[in-house]
Formats: sequence, structure tokens, C-alpha cells
Amino acid sequence: MTENQNLKNNPNSEENQSKKVYIVGGVIIAALLVLCCTLAAFLIKANNVNELQDQNNIDLTEENETFKEDLDKLNEDYAELIAENGDLNSVNEEQLAELEAKKAEIEELYRYKKDFRKAKKKLDSLKVEVNGYLSEIAILKEQNEKLNEENMVLNSDLDQEKSVNSELSQAKAMLTAEKEELSSKNSGLSKTVYFASVVKVENIVATGYRAKSNGKMVDQKKAKNIENLEVCFETTVNEVANAGSEDFFVRIITPQGETIANDSKGSGVLTNSRNKEKIRYTTVKAYDYANDKTNLCITWKPDGTFNAGNYAVEVYNKGYLCGIGSFQLK
Repeated sequence: MTENQNLKNNPNSEENQSKKVYIVGGVIIAALLVLCCTLAAFLIKANNVNELQDQNNIDLTEENETFKEDLDKLNEDYAELIAENGDLNSVNEEQLAELEAKKAEIEELYRYKKDFRKAKKKLDSLKVEVNGYLSEIAILKEQNEKLNEENMVLNSDLDQEKSVNSELSQAKAMLTAEKEELSSKNSGLSKTVYFASVVKVENIVATGYRAKSNGKMVDQKKAKNIENLEVCFETTVNEVANAGSEDFFVRIITPQGETIANDSKGSGVLTNSRNKEKIRYTTVKAYDYANDKTNLCITWKPDGTFNAGNYAVEVYNKGYLCGIGSFQLK
């Protein structure tokens, strides 16, 4: 009763208790608000960091993809450089080895050491170097194409010239054959008399020679050593033949049965007076015949080397075979 009486008698005490409750509640609420704000700020910051990290990851992924594309393109360009350089040899072995080493270093930095920035820097530098070589090769190829076009034109002109020369040689051979035929017709001799006027030859001998260092010519038996071949024969006495110029056509036949001939050295074609066949001859020897015995010689310088084997020699006069011989080369 006394306590109740005290409370009734002290209304300020109840009021103080209520104030304390409000104060404590306010403090707690304020603390909670501060805690919520701090937590919210932390969450916002964490979210921003995550977003920034995600963006960085996206950027790195894009850069990584770009780098891989650039690296693949570099490998393609390098393969093209190797292929294109095969015929031109614009880049030497030492330069290629240096490029290969740089490419391997970039691969190691990127795949194993994960040093992306350094790998990217070296990749950009190597791309410039490889593209420079490719540009040089492209220029060389363009120049080569122009040269090839010019060579084609020159070869075409050369072929035309060869064709003309061949036609002239054939015409010359035909004219020689026609001249012999006309000479035969214009001689006014019968076939028997004409054949009787043929100057026969004998003692056909062939000798190979080679020049020594002092200029002296020495006999040679081996085919490969012969620089000049001398074929000699002796005319016989024929009183039926008219004295005057006579042509002796010499035909040298290889072991393979081919006539040695070169139009630029006096070779040509004669007409066989017996059957009118065209016969290729090696060279001709003109002689002012005086119905006498005379030793005549011709010298033949081969275009290459002689082959070993048995050779035949035929001599024609007035289109008739007037002498045969043979010789052997080892």
C-alpha cells in the first residue's frame, strides 16, 4: 500500500520509465537502420564489383577470341609465306628460322605462360613482319609474270625465226637438188655416156685428229677424243669425162645408219641419178678434174662428239655412187 501510494504520489517516475523505453527503442531502431544502410551499401558495392568483374571477364574473353583469331590468321599467313617462298626464295633459311622462333615464343607466352599482353605485343609485331615478306613476294611474283610474258613473246619470235630458217634450209637443199637435176638434163649426154663420165674414187681413208696444246694435230682412235675428222679419197683416171670442175658429194653414215649433216656447214640433198631418190649428204668437195689421179680430202668438225662403232663413207659424182669405204672408231 505504501508502494502504490508512492507511485500515485510520484507521477514523474512513470513518465521517466516511458521515456527510457522510447529512447532505448529509438537507439535500437537507429542502430538497425545504420546496420541496414551499411549492409545495403556493402551489397551494392559487392554487386558493382561483380558487375565490373563480369564486364572485365567479357572483355578478356572477347580479347582472347580476337587474339586467337589473329594467331590463326598469322599461322595461315605464315603457311602462305612458306608456300609462296618455295620458288622465289625471297626469304632465306636464316630469316625463316627467326620467324619460326618468334612464332613459337608467342605460342608459349599465350598457351603456357598465360602472359597475354606480352604475347599480343609480339604477335602484332610478327604480323607486320610476315605481311612485309608477303608483300615483297607479291611484287616478285608480279615481276616474274611480266618476265614470263616477255619470254613467251621472245620464244614465239624465236620459233618463227627457226621456222623461217628451216624453210630456207629446205629451199636451199631443194635448189641444190634441182640444180643437179638440171645439170644432168642439160648435159646432152645419154644415160650410158653420162654414167661412163662418172669419176670413180678409191682408197677412201678416214682419220680422226685432236689438237695438242702446242697446236699440232695428232691422230686419235677414240671417238670421244676426235675434234676433226678428215676423209680422203683418190680420183681415178677417166678419159670419157670432160676435164673441168667436178663435185664429189661425201656422205658419212653413223653406226646407227644416220647421215651426219648440218646445212650450215655445207650439207644438203642430192638426187640419185639411178632411181631419182633424194639422198642427204654430209659435204661436197669441188675439184678441177684433169682426168688424173688426185688425192682429195674433206674435214668435218662434229657438233658434239662421235660415237664409237663402224662408220660408212659414200662418195657420189654426177648423182651416182662412185666409191664406198668404212672406218671404225673405238
